[in-house]
Amino acid sequence: YQRRVHGGFICFVFVYYFVRYRSVALAKLAVHKGHIALVFTDIQGSCSLWETCPQMARALDIHNKLIRSCAKMFKGYEVKTIGDSFFFSFESADKAVAFALEVQIGLLHADWPEEIFHFPNCDVVYYNNGSVKDNKESIIWRGPRVRIGIHVGSPDISFNRSVMKADYHGNCVNIASRVEAKAMGGQICITDEVRRELSTHIISKADLTTMGLHKLRGIQQPIHLFSILPTSLKERTFKEVEFICPRCDAPGMCFKCDRIIEPQIVQIYGERKSSGPSIFRNSKINASSSEGSILSVEAARNPYWPHS
Repeated sequence: YQRRVHGGFICFVFVYYFVRYRSVALAKLAVHKGHIALVFTDIQGSCSLWETCPQMARALDIHNKLIRSCAKMFKGYEVKTIGDSFFFSFESADKAVAFALEVQIGLLHADWPEEIFHFPNCDVVYYNNGSVKDNKESIIWRGPRVRIGIHVGSPDISFNRSVMKADYHGNCVNIASRVEAKAMGGQICITDEVRRELSTHIISKADLTTMGLHKLRGIQQPIHLFSILPTSLKERTFKEVEFICPRCDAPGMCFKCDRIIEPQIVQIYGERKSSGPSIFRNSKINASSSEGSILSVEAARNPYWPHS
């Protein structure tokens, strides 16, 4: 009897470690290696929505299912998720951008709870200066605004056996994270390195706009950024807002001057159209061009974007 128990225990240990080793091996096979695309996503104003919107938990569940469904469609690897933020890796810039374009389209048609449309950055916006139309194709904003940042590189990889997940480290990961932070809700922000790797097939389905050179926090060299959207959403416009003290250039709450700083619109991507008040048309660029510039500078006390 003792021999059988001892033999059974050895068999159990062998099977356990075999299955464990096989699971680790399979998990590692799913990890993208080498030169890959790194994608960060985030819901704009989610903290405010959690505080004021009773349906935010349901909306987050819809958002998470949509994001993961789109990632699976283009074979993305989910590195981690924190709250409403996701970190994915993709085999190529094409797949990463295709994923981002699909997300922005999917958000328009998601089955959001009706209550959420009454909250800021979740309302339904139509192209014709906000006037309501029956034509659903004219909708350019609907539901929570998700911002997406994409960069490419060859990050270092570490594998956590306890959770069977890989993580990425390195400067390219930091840049991708900062690019996402630079994006506005509903915007896809990519670096010039990503743009150079895009195929004509992807570019033909998207609207590409230069954002010029940007100094990202913690990154020494300025990064040339681009905004890319599905062609059906090309009428979206974005205003980059900062809080800078006009007296001493201090950001946010200026303790030196003891005052709360009014928001400044420091950059608008595009020029005003000849028809349609308060609507901006993004400036087109050649896909092979890498030159960028700040297009205009304005100041406003209450700049509610994405629409004026």
